[in-house]
Amino acid sequence: MDLFRLMAEEQYLIQLIEAVLFQKRLPAPDTEIDFKLLCHIAGRSSLNGFLYDGFKRACYEVSPEILNMSLDTRNRVMAREAVQEVEIQRIFQKFEDAEIYCIPMKGYLLKNLYPQPYMRLSVDVDLLCDPGQMKQVEQIMYSLQYTLKHRAECHDVYTKAPNLTVEMHSKLFRTPSDWNRFPPQAWNRAVPYQNYRYIRQFTLEDCYCYTLMHTGKHLRMAGIGLHSALDQFLFLVQYADRMDWAQVQACLKRFRLEKLHQYLLELGPALFPESKTKISFFQTLTYQCDPKDLMALCAYLFRSGAGGTVQNIVNFQLMRKPQKDDSFFAHIKYMFSRAFPSRKRMECLFPKLEKTPLLLPVFWCIRLIQTVSCRSKYLTAEMKAVKSFNQQEAAQLKELYEKLGL
Repeated sequence: MDLFRLMAEEQYLIQLIEAVLFQKRLPAPDTEIDFKLLCHIAGRSSLNGFLYDGFKRACYEVSPEILNMSLDTRNRVMAREAVQEVEIQRIFQKFEDAEIYCIPMKGYLLKNLYPQPYMRLSVDVDLLCDPGQMKQVEQIMYSLQYTLKHRAECHDVYTKAPNLTVEMHSKLFRTPSDWNRFPPQAWNRAVPYQNYRYIRQFTLEDCYCYTLMHTGKHLRMAGIGLHSALDQFLFLVQYADRMDWAQVQACLKRFRLEKLHQYLLELGPALFPESKTKISFFQTLTYQCDPKDLMALCAYLFRSGAGGTVQNIVNFQLMRKPQKDDSFFAHIKYMFSRAFPSRKRMECLFPKLEKTPLLLPVFWCIRLIQTVSCRSKYLTAEMKAVKSFNQQEAAQLKELYEKLGL
């Protein structure tokens, strides 16, 4: 599979999404399509909420098997989105009553940009909370029968049966660390959400910039899926003419996001050409990116699935250092660095280490035991990814990331 070339099924999925977004008839595919594979790709990319609505717009007869499969998927994601909505409104009301400040982020708000909210189903819901109120947040989540699954450097993860996950963020970014200068400023500019007083939302400009920063963060870590580019595109379709672009450009320059922004800015119109004739913002846009690079980026986003891959994580680590193909010692060095991270990284994982740096070997042992016992599947996948590392593919990936400014 070519990491940077769109498959026929992916190209047709883009046509299907365009048919839904612009209320067009879906033409028959120009070439033979594996519709089961198309549905699988849509599921990996968190785009399967589009399938049934898209197939219903087809100007040809879709097989009953595929139509029923997509209808079942739509019903399940619709039900899950409805449950999420009810639960989050309960949390909001509890926070409002307790005077706890929070800002809903990412998919929970962005889903309203889509023709139907279930087309942007999030696996979890992310809320940014006042760091000084996290203890109160924990008490409220317990009162709503949520379980604290684990604490991370940036957020606490709460779960509730059957499939609810809520991430309570005290900060947004681990790296680059200077990106954490963004949230305090955005807090100060935040406006009330709906009729709440303590539930806030970012301004249009801050929401747009944060969405881009979130995409950049995941691209640096493990990759991210096409749905993130779709978020940016639909945000611009809805709000571009109402945004203060001088403020946006200042934010992009401050956090070194101009190149990534330009690529994502142009990717939407490249995938959905109708936007160039129907949306005034895209009619006046100055296009700078090579169309081939845009399609390579799109293919890579599809390969990354919704939340990135272990192979991407390994590729990012190994591609940063010059090495010969299939270098045994390079692989050993990589595994050693993963087993024994730097003290700075370990202090992020184990804050107590800041006051007791001499105990670094002890915390290395603790981390190894936790990894082997709790993340054995991930460890196996990472070792397999190291063996599968391809120098030529990594070189192409490095070139793409340089163009994105990452």
